[in-house]
Amino acid sequence: MLGHLRSLAGEIAKKSHRLSFTLRPTALDDQGLMGALQSYAEAWSRWAALPTDVVLKHAVGHGAARVSVLVQRRGGEVATIIEDDGPGFDAEALFNRLPGARRLGIFGMQERARLAGGTLTVESAPEQGTTVFLRLPLPSRP
Repeated sequence: MLGHLRSLAGEIAKKSHRLSFTLRPTALDDQGLMGALQSYAEAWSRWAALPTDVVLKHAVGHGAARVSVLVQRRGGEVATIIEDDGPGFDAEALFNRLPGARRLGIFGMQERARLAGGTLTVESAPEQGTTVFLRLPLPSRP
């Protein structure tokens, strides 16, 4: 039993370490935001065999033929627009679900955006693709 618990603890430690790198990749420190996005997009595009400017995880395997990401500095904020031409979904129905019936993906992204002082909105409809808008404030500098 002790051996099993040690093995389980080791697996949890490995997965936690991998998750921390996924949430905060070291490429951000090494290459900056644009370099990290470009590297990520190129690697994901090769893996998914999906031509992209920059890549969106949920587009793969869901019928998208094109994914693009625009990252722009606008005054005191960074604006990001992510679009795909996939099958889309009923965004209105998703956002009208009761809290216990909501899926974590989009709501988790919205929560993280709010915690950073920003906003995340999603526009989608069946057969119309999906567009995600993210706005985050930039820290003020003297």
